[in-house]
Amino acid sequence: MIPVDQKEIKIRSAKMSDYDIINRLCDLRFGKGYLSVGEFSNWLKNPDLFLVLEYKGDFVGYVCFVPATPEQIASYMKLPLESVLEVSSDPYVIHCRSTALFESYEHMGFMKRLWDVILENTKKHGYKAAFGPAWEYNNFVPMDRLLSGLGFEKIAKKENLWYDDENYTCIICNGRCSCSAVIYKLIL
Repeated sequence: MIPVDQKEIKIRSAKMSDYDIINRLCDLRFGKGYLSVGEFSNWLKNPDLFLVLEYKGDFVGYVCFVPATPEQIASYMKLPLESVLEVSSDPYVIHCRSTALFESYEHMGFMKRLWDVILENTKKHGYKAAFGPAWEYNNFVPMDRLLSGLGFEKIAKKENLWYDDENYTCIICNGRCSCSAVIYKLIL
């Protein structure tokens, strides 16, 4: 890991003026059409659950969690409702909606730092469980090491999780996304 000056790290809530750089990052890491202005605006409704990290004044990446009902989690992640309720029967749980870093900042501990802060924020809000889909391609889940290290457990694998989004052109599929997702859970 490359040494990082911890004093130069700034984590803050995302704001509307971050849309262009986050959208560019999403285009690079996930593909075109991944993030609309409308969805971004919805993410901003929970400022301490949508964080960006800057290092030495440069934008590095973001993480966004959104509150959801168990029914919304089951629908989005194509899970049986009973599977979600087994993890938490609270009326609201938290869903990792998206996270990414610019490639030049990978393997420097920034993603872990962002996730440590966001998980602490979710606990402060009283959430009892978190769910998140992680992209899988070529039988590899780039987020697995981080998520497993944070205590997340795999609960399912879903094919074509993002296929229904007609506006999204996946960088792997060069069209509608037929990649798999591994669904993770964490009891907070």
